[in-house]
Amino acid sequence: MNITVKPTVAAGDGEVINMPLNISEGMEDGEYPIALQQIKLTEADVANYYETSVVKSTLTIGEGGEIHYVLGDATGDSVVDVSDYTIVANIILFGGSNGAKSAHLPNGKMRANEENVTSENLIYVKDFSLGDGNIGEMELPICMKSEVPIRSFQFDLYLPDGMEAVKTSKGKFTTTWNADRLPADDEHTLSLAQQSDGAIRVLCGSLYDETFEGEDGVLFKLKVNVSGMADGSYIIALKDIKLSETDITKFYKTTLYEAVMNIDTDTSIDAVSADDLKGAVVFDLQGRRVQSVEKGIFIVNGRKVVIK
Repeated sequence: MNITVKPTVAAGDGEVINMPLNISEGMEDGEYPIALQQIKLTEADVANYYETSVVKSTLTIGEGGEIHYVLGDATGDSVVDVSDYTIVANIILFGGSNGAKSAHLPNGKMRANEENVTSENLIYVKDFSLGDGNIGEMELPICMKSEVPIRSFQFDLYLPDGMEAVKTSKGKFTTTWNADRLPADDEHTLSLAQQSDGAIRVLCGSLYDETFEGEDGVLFKLKVNVSGMADGSYIIALKDIKLSETDITKFYKTTLYEAVMNIDTDTSIDAVSADDLKGAVVFDLQGRRVQSVEKGIFIVNGRKVVIK
């Protein structure tokens, strides 16, 4: 069936976007309502924006399967133009506000509910340790593992107190893609925005049905500064993780995922017995949690201990 999309626009204006439609052969001729909600348009300065709650539209199917998409007037100025269209990403990143609010990032010490973790398709951060000599600016690896092709993702990142995301002179978060995970001629857009609760909301997607390469590993890195952080164990939390396939009706959600960062600049090692560590949260020197301890060197509460 041949499909044509014909927005009704005033002279001098033009189409903003062409959206391919998949119309069932069984749809009868007639008019079908379409609604665009929570529309927002921003200028380069995100403090200047325009929003509309709802735009009513009509999809008309006429004889022979011809389809007409009639876009309503969103701004009420009797002209249908670019002012009546906005990018959905801006709504996701900034919600109903006119920009990010400044706030220190909370510690985010939350316990993960294993029932809410989708281990097969997930954005995550590995547990890791920092020692004397690497306390300063560093790149925090953001990883993704998936058993299906992933086109887009979204999550909120909570950094612990004292860890600050590094920004450019223009206020943009500093990120670096892992080229091995990107498809050829990649068109993915990665956007980050500070939220009012201190979280960094991360949004990434492609308009061209592109999916990421590989099944697991680092996707991109976020530059952070840990200067001045005291020795200890810190939680890095990822909340409301959502990954979408090319078919956007197929997506995967994880409520909460946590990683542990250990900082240990003290080179001294305390001697303890295995009984002393009962009930304690123990990590190996690579920052991985261990369930049982025998002989060796471990990290407890940010300090190295040796069990002989």
